[in-house]
Amino acid sequence: MIVLELFCYFLVICLHTIIGSVMRGDKVQLKATDYTANEIVKIMREWTGLTQKDFAKSIYRTERNIQSYEQAERQMTVETLLQIAKTHGIDITISKDEKTNSSKD
Repeated sequence: MIVLELFCYFLVICLHTIIGSVMRGDKVQLKATDYTANEIVKIMREWTGLTQKDFAKSIYRTERNIQSYEQAERQMTVETLLQIAKTHGIDITISKDEKTNSSKD
């Protein structure tokens, strides 16, 4: 139980550090394959510093939509993800790790 509490505390500190960095204009990168889709949506919203309600308004969605995305009750489309990125100045980069096996020919 103590280990779980320490992990949660560490996670909260990390998120606050990331959010603080973004608020100062520092460049923060996220390796999307290390997170679930709902975690990515929440991180992106937290980077903006907006509440779910204000974030929803900024991308013409309802607060309930954002809650559903963040709680993994609903999947976000790529179009919505790109809209968030454009609206809030978030760069999305896709790169290939050359060490991984290439696609089958």
